[in-house]
Amino acid sequence: MVCARGTLVTGKGELREQMLIFLSDARWESFLGWLRCAGIGETLFTDTSGWVDVDTMNVVVSKFCRELYAAGRPYSHFAETTNSVSSKIPKLRRVLQPAWNTAFAWRRAEPVSHHVAMPWQACYALEKSRLPHDVMHLLLPWDIDDSIDCALFSIDVFFLTRGRWLTHRICDIYVQEVEDADLHIKSDDLGAFPADEVHTQREVRKPTLQSPAGLTAETLIAWINTLTKTDTFAIPTLLDWVEQLATEEKHVEHLARCLTALQQLIAPGHELAARAVEAGVKVSRALDRDSQGQQTSQWPAGALDGVVSRTAYQRCCRLLHFIAQGTLGKDLLIASGGHDMILELMREFEDDPGVMLEGCSCLLCLVPNSSLDAEKAAELMIRCLQKFPANGEVQWRALATLHGLRGWEAFRSAEVARLAMAAFEQHPRFDVVVEWVAKVLCRLAPRDLKTAESKWLKRFKDAPHNLRKSNKQAELSVAELFRKMGS
Repeated sequence: MVCARGTLVTGKGELREQMLIFLSDARWESFLGWLRCAGIGETLFTDTSGWVDVDTMNVVVSKFCRELYAAGRPYSHFAETTNSVSSKIPKLRRVLQPAWNTAFAWRRAEPVSHHVAMPWQACYALEKSRLPHDVMHLLLPWDIDDSIDCALFSIDVFFLTRGRWLTHRICDIYVQEVEDADLHIKSDDLGAFPADEVHTQREVRKPTLQSPAGLTAETLIAWINTLTKTDTFAIPTLLDWVEQLATEEKHVEHLARCLTALQQLIAPGHELAARAVEAGVKVSRALDRDSQGQQTSQWPAGALDGVVSRTAYQRCCRLLHFIAQGTLGKDLLIASGGHDMILELMREFEDDPGVMLEGCSCLLCLVPNSSLDAEKAAELMIRCLQKFPANGEVQWRALATLHGLRGWEAFRSAEVARLAMAAFEQHPRFDVVVEWVAKVLCRLAPRDLKTAESKWLKRFKDAPHNLRKSNKQAELSVAELFRKMGS
């Protein structure tokens, strides 16, 4: 048979048009510039040889998506940036799903079929018109695009609606923003209104975002509810309130909300990371002190008791874990004695799965540090495995922490092997559980697997082929385990 086609000659990499390459490189440079402005190291995305921190990369890309959305940029900018990241780092192609989930939320909140972009000429005219005093509150002279024929809008309403034309559908989507806007009765002849009435109509409306000055405990929650994930100016105020509320016996609900807001606003490597670590450790100590004092004193309503204290501590650990993902934050946390405080409070709330989950996540970041009390940490991880067998997230984090610790094999190896096998029995298709069960058993094999049933060994050997999600590390770890066992 004679082949009718010649040899196909392709260049290095994927076949992409020159314009696509230009756009991809432009978005990549813009993304690196944003990393520098946000105080995040570029090496997270530029130095990707070997192992990469996928979770932190997804957090950073998602934060970039939210800031683009808050700035009113089009969705295509984020999509092109994410495709550029996956093009520069091919190993991330299949693991950027959390970042794309944020993009899907963008599409749900802002359907393209409901919007008509404002022309650049109109944007330029509006920006130019801001120079005169109070011109932002002038009425538009006529109806825009036959949207509402019974009222006139003031110019600043355009900024509340993210720079798009006002239509009926947009008013439905942004009802929370538009409901407080300045609406005025429409008249064919505005000159018919007396001057004092026109001036009254143009009074400056107070912004919806309250100023941090003059906040009280009663108005704190309402102020936090107005914050968005780009309002980083609020971080110092939130830190002040966390430090203040940590010394009080009430308003613990406010403390939990402040910690949640901080975790959403602050990023690893932020300039206030040191103060955030100190505040988190201070809250941990306050919770520890108050939980010990519950036996001898009776707190008033709303004090640190039961579910409230557990919620505040869980969010405190979540904040510390988020900060500890960076090298600087990890060093600051250890220097402040936070690792010892986390161990003490995990022992205090060892029957709460949410608290133990966040504590395990934080300890997993601190395992390589030699100052961590390995004996106490191993004891707590074993308790996690014993108390929460049905919680796969707690199980794999406890196993991963045990794998990084040293010194427990001589005394608890048989018990850990039994608990690891039980974790696989409970979660046979959970890919991360299978991975860390194999890695922990590799440290113990073959002496602690002599009592394992042959049926269990056969099921575990076939486990990588039955997972809900493909995991190359799980496959390699299982293969290494059976290689050590000689089977």
